[in-house]
Amino acid sequence: MLQNNLAKAQQIRFFVGYSGWDPGQLDNEISENSWIVASTSAEQVMSDSDEYWKEVMVGLGKEFAVMSNFPSNPDLN
Repeated sequence: MLQNNLAKAQQIRFFVGYSGWDPGQLDNEISENSWIVASTSAEQVMSDSDEYWKEVMVGLGKEFAVMSNFPSNPDLN
């Protein structure tokens, strides 16, 4: 994408790690409200904003807005 000028370097994000679910596990967890699910746009995901998570949480309303101010390190709370 970078070589073909389809994306800028600041629009690329790398996530390291592994997550896996048994068949149906993720659907069950979502139905149990174990996950916070939000609609977003490709533009928002690809923006170079350091405030992405905060913006999404605030956009979900008062119930989740308070979480947008949680420190990245809980020991700092």
